[in-house]
Amino acid sequence: MTSILIQKIIINNEVQLWFRLYLNDIGDDIDQEIASESMAQIETDETISSTEKETIVMARKGQGKYRDLIIEKYGCCIITGINDERVLIASHIKPWVSSNNSERINKENGLLLTPTFDKLFDRGFISFRDTGLIMLSNHFSDENFKRVGLKGGEKFNLQITDEMKFFMDFHRDIVFMK
Repeated sequence: MTSILIQKIIINNEVQLWFRLYLNDIGDDIDQEIASESMAQIETDETISSTEKETIVMARKGQGKYRDLIIEKYGCCIITGINDERVLIASHIKPWVSSNNSERINKENGLLLTPTFDKLFDRGFISFRDTGLIMLSNHFSDENFKRVGLKGGEKFNLQITDEMKFFMDFHRDIVFMK
C-alpha cells in the first residue's frame, strides 16, 4: 500500500509542510518511534550547542543546511534526473539513527533521491557499488523493480569520494538486504 504523510511543522513561528511518501506500512511506526527518541536525546544533550541542535533537527526534518548541501552537490535525483526540489529527498546513506551528530549533517553521507527511490534505499532494497553500479536486493521482486524502471546493471554518478565510500560500505554491509 502506498501512502503519503503530510505534517505541519512550526519552526521559529514559521509554518512549514513536510511530505513523506511510504511504499508500505511495514516498519513505519518503528522508524517514527526511533526518530522521536533520537530527537529527544539531541534536544536534551547539553554538550551540543543550540546552533548545532537546530542544524541537526532541521536536517532530520528534511530542511536546512544538510538538504541544501545535497541539492547543491547533485542538483537532481541521481537515478531519475528529476530536479524539482519540492519532491527531492536528501537521503542519508548511513541511516540518521545510526549516525553520530557530525555524520548526520555531512554531505558525503547523502544522496539526492525521489521518494520512491529514497524508500527503496532506506529499506535496503537497493544500494550502490563505489563505481555507481546499482545493486538490487533479492528481497524485492523483479516485477516491482521493473515497475520502477530498474533491471540491474545500471550505473549512476554518485560523485563518490573517499569519505563517501565509508558511508556506502556501511549501507551495503548493514542496510542492504542481500
